[in-house]
Amino acid sequence: MSRSAKDLLVLGPHDHAVWVGQGSLKGKSGRHEVSQIYVAIHQSQTSLADDRETWTHVYRVVNDGLSLRDVVYLEAVLQGESLRQGLQRAKSLLAESHDVGGLIGNS
Repeated sequence: MSRSAKDLLVLGPHDHAVWVGQGSLKGKSGRHEVSQIYVAIHQSQTSLADDRETWTHVYRVVNDGLSLRDVVYLEAVLQGESLRQGLQRAKSLLAESHDVGGLIGNS
């Protein structure tokens, strides 16, 4: 696994992220890129004291060889706390990969 989710993704104090795996996925340019896949649960405080809005994102992180920076792609947005659905989406992305490594929850 590369750097931690905290180093790569914008996470608030109530957010958490799970690294799902890595693979060589076809990017926007058509080239295969080594990609790290994460699922993040985001929560934002609303105006009401205990009321929170929750959503789930699936991210693909690629190191850009030209700029030597990590580029974060938002691959899916799911309503609410949808970790199971997020993991399914992430696994389907990795299923398209040429060299899957580190995939969690293969069941």
